[in-house]
Amino acid sequence: MPTLLERDLLETPVDDQAHDPISIVETVPGVKLAPNGRERRRHRRYAVRPMYAPVRVRDSEDRIVDGHLLDISIAGARFESDRPFEADERLRFEIELPGGAATLRGIARVVRQVPEHEALPDMLVAVEFERFETRIDGATLTRYLEQGCLIRAA
Repeated sequence: MPTLLERDLLETPVDDQAHDPISIVETVPGVKLAPNGRERRRHRRYAVRPMYAPVRVRDSEDRIVDGHLLDISIAGARFESDRPFEADERLRFEIELPGGAATLRGIARVVRQVPEHEALPDMLVAVEFERFETRIDGATLTRYLEQGCLIRAA
């Protein structure tokens, strides 16, 4: 049986057999698509109900910011924050998986952010995982996603 990573990189989407393995997905405002109009993400994202998976990050100035996880993949995550971050800023993260399955810790890099709503200061922040605190954290995330507990994000 292929691993989650192998499946993400090698499987051609069912509805798009004539194209490369990067699938077209619905995006939020500000998310850049590849020049051919296709999403650049290489890994499947899984939606998380807001309020069910808290996120805590510590920025480069050692300030703590709490938020809520919106979606996650083996390569990164998107969460809601009450303040913006610098582009490419490195954050120490702590993500509690839904249901209290595990808490993941490590370092991530801010890859993009957009306002959640024009009338609110909240931001939607996308990060790429650079490294997990331990190998167990990375393996735990992979196992959790392979179990099918979450619904694939659009």
